[in-house]
Amino acid sequence: MNNKSAASKSLRSAKGPSWHDLKEVIEHTLEARVLLRWLKYSGCATLDDLRHWKPSPDELRKAAEEIVIEWASEKHIGDALDSEDDDTKPRRGRPRKKPAAERGDTVKAKPLAEKNDLTIKRNETLLMRDCLIFHELLAAAKCGDTGRLVDLVPILAQMFKAGGHAKYAVVMLEFAQRLTKEWPDDVR
Repeated sequence: MNNKSAASKSLRSAKGPSWHDLKEVIEHTLEARVLLRWLKYSGCATLDDLRHWKPSPDELRKAAEEIVIEWASEKHIGDALDSEDDDTKPRRGRPRKKPAAERGDTVKAKPLAEKNDLTIKRNETLLMRDCLIFHELLAAAKCGDTGRLVDLVPILAQMFKAGGHAKYAVVMLEFAQRLTKEWPDDVR
């Protein structure tokens, strides 16, 4: 092996995983988690059983809505956060409370396993939500559906801000402002 190809290989591997590898991981993760949710919802034990499950269109729509509400919705994430036992952390603009022992309240701590279950479910919900947003973004971009892309602008702005990329969040918000308020209709 010559030194030139060895050097180029080390440069490529130093960059980290490629976009295509990350995209594949996200897509496979989403597919596996969605299939698991469908298995649980339908009561099927295997993928073959699920393949032979024949719900009506209304049942299918209802099932999809319930799965999204329970496993990929902001409301569910908020409910999981509200149900956590530690009320000393400020959440969503609420003031920090004193610990229960300092207030003179009896401390009813949840068992560690229950706390872990809540954390796991919350994290799984966040992952499913983020994977679905990623999937929607790619699908909309692939078919050139600008309406769907514009609908994602506020969500992407929040994600950029939460991820520590405030400048990208500002760019997204400025774009939304111009699109909805400043630009003439023929430009929108």
